[in-house]
Amino acid sequence: MAREATTSEQFDAPWKLAVERFLQPLLQLGFPAVHNSIDWRHAPEFLDTELQALGTEQAQGGRTVDKLVKVRRLDGQEQWLFIHLEIQAQPDPQFPHRMWVYYYRLCDKHGEGVLSLAILADAQPNWRPHCYETAIAGCRLRLEFPAFKVLDFPDAEEVFERTGNPFALVVAAQQVALATRGDAQARYAGRWGIVRRLRRGGLERRELQDLLRVIHVLTRLPPELELRFKSEMATLPPSEGHMTTELITPLEEIAMEEGFAKGQAEGLAKGRIEGLIEGLLNGLDTRFGPLPESVRDQLKEVNDESRLRRAMRLAITEPNRERFLARF
Repeated sequence: MAREATTSEQFDAPWKLAVERFLQPLLQLGFPAVHNSIDWRHAPEFLDTELQALGTEQAQGGRTVDKLVKVRRLDGQEQWLFIHLEIQAQPDPQFPHRMWVYYYRLCDKHGEGVLSLAILADAQPNWRPHCYETAIAGCRLRLEFPAFKVLDFPDAEEVFERTGNPFALVVAAQQVALATRGDAQARYAGRWGIVRRLRRGGLERRELQDLLRVIHVLTRLPPELELRFKSEMATLPPSEGHMTTELITPLEEIAMEEGFAKGQAEGLAKGRIEGLIEGLLNGLDTRFGPLPESVRDQLKEVNDESRLRRAMRLAITEPNRERFLARF
């Protein structure tokens, strides 16, 4: 039986993709001073493994996404800037302290070129953490961090139409998700409203596909409405149909995950690598249809575990078999 995605999966996956794919427009929209201090001629480098190693001992729950990205500074003073970006989707009294812990640990490792930013993606208008402060017997500490509140941006869809900033529609999708909890029909209508804006946005193909993926998962619907949505999208005129021809739905994601799990279970009897290969082959069959024998043989020759795990991620994120093979 197909399982429903957990709250953590519904929140984590789209926001991680949004940050990695749309970092520049994210900062331009929510933190313009930070955006203007970066030399965007140099590609940002995400350092998530390092951030996990520095992680706090506090339980974060299922509605927190944190990213660490290394960027080149524009002012020529310190060469690098290390941006810790935390996205929080529910009020948490420990959130300011966690921001401080990450900040001082990153400063201890990288020096003074550390910047902490918060995106507050929760539904509570009065929850607005922006600093951590403590004082004992005359010893005082205070960290202030810029915070962008999703609820404070009511005209996100209009901003997208006016500026073309794709992250504005990520904000709009999160707002729809917050406003329509428990009302699937309203969420369906809200998603359609965002997609109508997107159709007129003039984004390049890969950017469009990634943005659709984020919107789709942030505004998850019951299975019957997901199928209805995909069917209605398929009726778009040819000039617009390319928007969704390669869109993976949550139902397909679940099927792929089950294919991965089943294949791994069957292959683990032979060993870890064999289990990963069987899981990957099952997932690819689910996503793209039966694989040619030449491709199956090629994948069976791989004996690097990290490469196989990366291939599983690509099997979900890449739009078609050809793109998967090109990046694999």
